[in-house]
Amino acid sequence: MNLFGTRTYSPKDILVTVGAVPVFTFESVMIKYSRQRWSFYEGTQGELTRSKTKSALGSITIDMPRTSLYNDGLSGMYALGGVIPVFVKDLLGISIHVMPKGTIVDMPSTSYEKNVTNNRWVMRGNIFINVNGGSNEIVGSATGNIL
Repeated sequence: MNLFGTRTYSPKDILVTVGAVPVFTFESVMIKYSRQRWSFYEGTQGELTRSKTKSALGSITIDMPRTSLYNDGLSGMYALGGVIPVFVKDLLGISIHVMPKGTIVDMPSTSYEKNVTNNRWVMRGNIFINVNGGSNEIVGSATGNIL
């Protein structure tokens, strides 16, 4: 196992698909559950109980430049009001996030400014697969032993 190599992250190797539309132009993608998976309760004597929620409700938020043509596709999906799958995968690693039935909750806010601004698209639904993993691509290496 190579512990000394440099691992690679490349935003161009993040695959984002909304419905049947692959989204190649984005500033950021954020995956977030609506609730924490675990809640903790402490009794008067210090005893601790934890409770796990079965809720998988969450959001996948995509920020993209207003100039991106992908805004047209997402606007059309929003206008149709249907349920769409959302898929995010790091092609260099094992991270994968799947929302099989997402809904675009609202149109992005619009502002006209001196510089290009972003549109923020928020899809909500159950996130059934949510794996955050590291990169598998290692660049360079160093030899040596760890004691």
